[in-house]
Amino acid sequence: MTTHNAHISATSVEFSAFRMEVELNDGRRVTVPLSAFPTLSRATPSQKSNWTLTEEGACLSWPEIGQNISMDAIYQASDGMTGHMAMYA
Repeated sequence: MTTHNAHISATSVEFSAFRMEVELNDGRRVTVPLSAFPTLSRATPSQKSNWTLTEEGACLSWPEIGQNISMDAIYQASDGMTGHMAMYA
């Protein structure tokens, strides 16, 4: 079930050793564990930085490694970090 605003999209993506942080166009940030996306977790820093938005902002894509992640999947992965949305403004 999609419960998030369809007009919310990513404006930036940053990585640490074990997490991905996605900044949204409404100013919030969503932090997710890279372990939720094994293909992306194995990518090089250069590959991770080569992302684009697809589907009118509803999906992040890393064409070089064949990884597409919907915003809903990012929200779901953030839920698993702490039992609640790992979002902050």
